[in-house]
Amino acid sequence: MFCAFEVKFCGSVEQMLSKIRENGISATLLDANSVYSMQHLQAAYMLSSLAIKEKREIGKREESEFLLWLGCSMHMKNAIVKAGAKGGENCVFAVFGKKEKEALGAAKKIGMEIVGKVRENKEALNYWGVGGNGGREKKASLPGENAPPNFEKAGLKKNKPGKDEPLKRLIEKMAGARL
Repeated sequence: MFCAFEVKFCGSVEQMLSKIRENGISATLLDANSVYSMQHLQAAYMLSSLAIKEKREIGKREESEFLLWLGCSMHMKNAIVKAGAKGGENCVFAVFGKKEKEALGAAKKIGMEIVGKVRENKEALNYWGVGGNGGREKKASLPGENAPPNFEKAGLKKNKPGKDEPLKRLIEKMAGARL
């Protein structure tokens, strides 16, 4: 089970992460500017869950493994720099193992203001280097055609050509960082 939503809070990211741990919540804070869409987060969650299931994880906890996949890195420090929250504004609260209603209650309990659902952010495509660079970016193939291993095992389905092409490029970048 996984859910995420945009939040803001007062204080530092470190203080908020400490409150999250103190309350026994399996969650992490992300920079909303690095998140393309909710499907982007779900893909990172599915890939991290598959890595844990197959005992190929690098992170010590579920939220760490998720951040490594989302940050397209094998090193936690790099993943935090790339995808971790930078401050109390423009953040995404990603929660593991709770239903949305429970996660919303937990966020409010520790002092987060819920801004709304995760919105599509096309600027994130350029951030990850898969945006509109005048055709200079690598053309994504369809899942199944030279797709990263376990693409479909992770619950990511084949889409028709042209549908969600940016998301496919992001997923390929996540998987490529771990191969």
